[in-house]
Amino acid sequence: MLDVEYRMIGAIEEIRERHGDASVVVISQCDPIRALIAHFCGIVLDCLERVAIDPGSISILEIGDNGTRLVALSERNAEFTVPAD
Repeated sequence: MLDVEYRMIGAIEEIRERHGDASVVVISQCDPIRALIAHFCGIVLDCLERVAIDPGSISILEIGDNGTRLVALSERNAEFTVPAD
């Protein structure tokens, strides 16, 4: 799982370099999303199974220069609006 986490972090950093502070949608399977959320929220991989990500759900991380904020986790019946850049 550590290699999955590293690949996801690398991908997110590349996306941030390309798009700056713009809102970006990233689609993946449950485990890579879980690893990414765990990393940015400071959850060790040993506790990864405590983070439930449902198939087809939406999770939102706001990642910025001053830190990360988990806005939504595994939401299925919610409506979200993406702020205009």
